[in-house]
Amino acid sequence: MATMVGERVRRLPTDILRGLVPWIALPPQVPPSEPILLVGDAITSILPYDDPKMFLREVRLAADGKSAAGLHIVDPSWCQGHRAGLPLLPGSVLGDLLYLTFAVLLRHSPLLGPELFAGRLGVRARDEEFRYRRRVAPGAEVHMGVELLGRRGELLAAHGWATVGGETVFEAKRCWIGLTPRAVEPAAVAPTPPVETTG
Repeated sequence: MATMVGERVRRLPTDILRGLVPWIALPPQVPPSEPILLVGDAITSILPYDDPKMFLREVRLAADGKSAAGLHIVDPSWCQGHRAGLPLLPGSVLGDLLYLTFAVLLRHSPLLGPELFAGRLGVRARDEEFRYRRRVAPGAEVHMGVELLGRRGELLAAHGWATVGGETVFEAKRCWIGLTPRAVEPAAVAPTPPVETTG
């Protein structure tokens, strides 16, 4: 199993699908088509985060619905408080960006019907082997990549990575999003009219 990233081919670990129900691969004769580009208000996700377009400049969805690439421009104000003279983007932010890109893919992938998410929210469920390989400086263009792997019950899994200038700066063997019911607001109860009494 391999994923195209630019001109390179990423080889996924042999155990990455262990214990999962894999996605059904499309027939190889399916003609290639252009990816779907999401920008601005079109960037929506299944996670209850703040406005996704504040974090992702754009998201490109592969036509087969199995992978997505998100673009984030590092805001220098997010890079304060680290070693003096060496500002960098916190690794926790890279993790958040990865999950957000994953959640955008889940919202828009044609492999998943809207009934799967009806009345549900996505939650960040589990991280496996998150590896930080390079520092990310202010102003960098971070390209997030996610590929759907499969599902286990109410959990959805993806392989993820981030690159800057063509170099991998972050990688996650598997990340998981779980589906949980939305909180239901209690129905408004009409006040009981007072009982009239006669003297």
